[in-house]
Order: sequence, then C-alpha cells, then structure tokens
Amino acid sequence: MEQQQPLSRAIGQVGDRVGQFEAGPHYGPVLEPFLIRAVRAHVRLNPLLHPVPDNAASTPPPFLKWNMLFPSNQCQRSDEAVHMSWSNGRQEPATFPRVTYLRLVSETFPWSIDIIARNRDIGVTCGELVDYLSRDMYRLTSQAQYEDLPNARKRIVGQAYRHNRSRANGVPGGQLNPGMLRLDWLGQDTMFGGVRENDRVVRRLCGDVLPCTFELVCMRRYPMTAEELRNHEIMQRNANERAARRRSARRTVESVQDDDEDGEDDAENSSNDDDDDEHESRRGRRGRPAS
Repeated sequence: MEQQQPLSRAIGQVGDRVGQFEAGPHYGPVLEPFLIRAVRAHVRLNPLLHPVPDNAASTPPPFLKWNMLFPSNQCQRSDEAVHMSWSNGRQEPATFPRVTYLRLVSETFPWSIDIIARNRDIGVTCGELVDYLSRDMYRLTSQAQYEDLPNARKRIVGQAYRHNRSRANGVPGGQLNPGMLRLDWLGQDTMFGGVRENDRVVRRLCGDVLPCTFELVCMRRYPMTAEELRNHEIMQRNANERAARRRSARRTVESVQDDDEDGEDDAENSSNDDDDDEHESRRGRRGRPAS
C-alpha cells in the first residue's frame, strides 16, 4: 500500500506543478486556519496584493491602485488601461496555500476585517479580499467609538468626515451615507497600500501572532492630477453605465416573469371559464324537454 505524503510536501509539489496562484479549483488543498498552524505551513500572499513597489524599480511588478473611499469597482491594476476597472487576477487565490479565511488588521483603524471564501473549494481570492474590504469601509460606526478616540485623532476623523462629503475632487461627496462610516476613520490615508506579513503589528494588535492574519497598509492620499481626475471620471461613468445596464436587465427579467405569471393566470381563468360553460351546457341539455 502506497504511503500517503505529508500535507506540507503535497502543497509544495502541487505548487511546483501548476503554479502557486493559478485561478480556479483543483490546484492544491484549501486549508482552514487551524490546519495552517498544525502543519506549520507558511502562508504567502499573492504578489498582486503586495505593497506598492518602489518607484525606483525599472519594471515594477503589477500592483493594485485604489482609493478606498470608492467602491471596489474603482480599483485598478497598474498594468491595465488607466480607465478600466481591475479584471486580470481577480479570481486568483489571495494566498498560497489557499485558505478559507483571512483576517486583516491595520495601524490606521482599531478593528479587524474577516474575509471568508465564498467557495471553499477555491479559497479566498484577490477579488474577494478587495470586495470585503470595500464593504467593510462602508459600514457605520457608533458615536461611542468616536467619543473613545483621543482628541487629536478625533479631529482628524471629523475633518475627514466633512471632506469626504464635500464637493472636492477625489471624494465621493453627497452620495455617502450621512452617518459616520469606517472609511472616515482613514483620515487622509485612504489609498490601498497593499497587504503584507507583519508579525510585530499582528502581535501588538491581536495579542499573538495568529495564522492567516496580515497587515493592511493604508497610504496617504494626494490631490489628483488633471489626467488622474479625467481617468477617474471615465471609470465612474463606465461603472454607472454598467450599473444602469444591470438594473435595466433586472427590470426586463422581472417584467417577463410578471408577463408569464399573468399569462398563466389568464390561461387558468380561461380554463375555468370553459369548464363552467361546459357545465352549464350539460345542465341545459338535461333540463330540455324531449321533442
């Protein structure tokens, strides 16, 4: 009987055979966090999620550019068209080995962000990480959380709240919820700076080095150039048009479904009418005197 190989060795061989960050299922095991610790696996992040590379590099690897004040469809990949939303790599696994769960912590805000794989056969993907992060940033915070802040930090968050809802370039403005959102706590550090391993930060914020827990880097937002502003407006317009098409398609489907239901009701009513007519006809024949 062939002896089964240790899981850690199997992980390495699968990675060598098909590539560590291939999109899709069946490319290696998908591990739970407790199993990561049990087998002492080293979880590596997809390079696409790494912090923004040094500008001095002649040919920097692709990275993600995203102002976290805006939805995840505004995220861009550095080597794609500047007016296009990020597409290439969204379905790639966020880590190797793949995991069912990730946690993000940051020195910029006091909470953690839990990311759960939609498909446990695939694990957490890069797209899911960004989508979860975006949804988390749009969550409301409580007045008690704000009041617990030091006065200096409270001023920064308050200024950010007002600026994010202003008519200034590079902010969502009035489309934001009037309540205080988690994204307001970013202050001016609203740019996605990547995700990285940082045991020191994880230990300080969580009390221990936990498996599948990484640091989210938040970078300072600078005023947009004229070209960046034009590209942002194009992306926003494209996103609005896609959303309008989706709404129109949903209305069309709902209308067709309503028409089908109305047709079924009409057919049923017509059948009932025919039955009633036949019943009345039989009654008439039975009651007619013989000639």
